Amino acid sequence: MDQPGSSRVGSVTALYGGEVVTGDVNEGCVRMLRALLERAESGEVVGVVYAALHSDKLASYGIGGMAGPYSMLGALDMASDELKDLMRGQFDA
Repeated sequence: MDQPGSSRVGSVTALYGGEVVTGDVNEGCVRMLRALLERAESGEVVGVVYAALHSDKLASYGIGGMAGPYSMLGALDMASDELKDLMRGQFDA
């Protein structure tokens, strides 16, 4: 088992022999994930759908727990709109 603070990057091989990009820890991301975990552990959050940006600029998504009510679709739509607004501000200079 890995020890706290240890890294498994040494055992990772990039496709096509490229460099393995690890990036820096994003404290805002860590804070949000910890808060969400606390809410899940208390039973307040019972399902999650997420999108994640990795240090190599690739993205992934996942679904866990109870998912499917229409309210979740509305929340995802709002998150999509907010992300688009953030991206517009970043690229409209």
